[in-house]
Amino acid sequence: MIKQTDELQSVFNSVIDEYKVCVNKIAKKYNLYVGQTEILFLLDEKSGRSQKELANELGVSKATVGVSLRRMELAGLVYRITDLRDARCIRVSLTEKGMDICNQCKEAYKEIYSSMFGALNDKKRQETYEVLG
Repeated sequence: MIKQTDELQSVFNSVIDEYKVCVNKIAKKYNLYVGQTEILFLLDEKSGRSQKELANELGVSKATVGVSLRRMELAGLVYRITDLRDARCIRVSLTEKGMDICNQCKEAYKEIYSSMFGALNDKKRQETYEVLG
């Protein structure tokens, strides 16, 4: 039993490592850092989030998000606007370019998932979901 557990852990670690390599390639292709793709996805899901909201969603500091947002703003991917109800709050949204890059990243992620899970039939996918979900 211990040998099977060790082998399963090894396989699982290999899958995680390969996933990280793929995600890094996607980010690099679009001149992004990995965390920036997550920011794109969050802003695509709900535009006008604050820096604090993004930091909470990502589990990182506001300062970390601030650095990424500055880089993304310089790259023309996001823009900031002062909240009309609270001048202390800055809202962040995707630009047209940001939306385009976001959609391309989403497609690339779909390809990763397809290659990872494409060989599984519906039953095996459901079992995998139940184990990992």
